[in-house]
Amino acid sequence: MSAHYLLSLEVPKNLEDALQDCLMNQKFECEVASFSLEGLTGDADNLTLLEQVSGRKKKVVFLVEATSDEITQCLSKVRSDFSGKGLSYRVMPLERSGPI
Repeated sequence: MSAHYLLSLEVPKNLEDALQDCLMNQKFECEVASFSLEGLTGDADNLTLLEQVSGRKKKVVFLVEATSDEITQCLSKVRSDFSGKGLSYRVMPLERSGPI
């Protein structure tokens, strides 16, 4: 069995649907999960007025469990489609995963 990794993609709320469509067109063995979050920030650039007042930026995080090759292909597509649009990512090795 190939080693699996966890890809975390943080996307501005307004790009949630577009990234979801992009990820749904990828071929992953595992499911893709997402959740909303409010990130704390002191940086007022690219924040709405409400976000500037609260100091929190609304984002959506997508989590993808996949092989290294699948993540490389996914990030290539995401970079192609979303470069410069405020996305960030992390890739973390998974020691284990599975049903409980």
